[in-house]
Amino acid sequence: MTQQPVENGDTGFVARAKINGNFTELYTGAFGTNPPVYVSWAALAAVAGTSAQIALVAAVDVASHTDPVTGDTVANGGVYQWSSEPAGWERVADLDSQLAQVSAETAMAFSGPLYGTTALGLAATPLGEEFAVDLADGSAAIYINSAGTAVFTRNVIIAPAAPGAAALIGTTSPGGNVQAALDAIIARLVAGGL
Repeated sequence: MTQQPVENGDTGFVARAKINGNFTELYTGAFGTNPPVYVSWAALAAVAGTSAQIALVAAVDVASHTDPVTGDTVANGGVYQWSSEPAGWERVADLDSQLAQVSAETAMAFSGPLYGTTALGLAATPLGEEFAVDLADGSAAIYINSAGTAVFTRNVIIAPAAPGAAALIGTTSPGGNVQAALDAIIARLVAGGL
């Protein structure tokens, strides 16, 4: 299960679930049973929730919408939590099936060679397939061959121990990446005499 960033305002079950990457705890903690599941975002959006209530929208709803709480464009399928202020359903996580799909797509991109340039990857990859380009910094860019054009989809860490890799892993902490967070912790320890 992928760990989700804990943000200001996350408390109790949501924060623990995000830290542990265990959304079963989030579901059972909030309801004592499984949360309600809706077949579409439109169906969920038509229902008012209660404070911190959790609900799911099935992954079959592959469209997107503007999150009424954050203002971000988000996928319709996912895990939602009711927000009282502003009132609305906030998308807080992907469903297990969505996480599995991203993992499968990433694995597919790595099933072939790691290309040195986008042009080489594009030339060697069939239409509609993904390929990976080594960025020479401990990460790779994943592209899809869309009608002969390389369309960027995401970056992935391929060598976590490579120099500088920690600076590539984003966080919600000050500095925005793992390296900055580690540097801040070390500075506090040194200032404290450790």
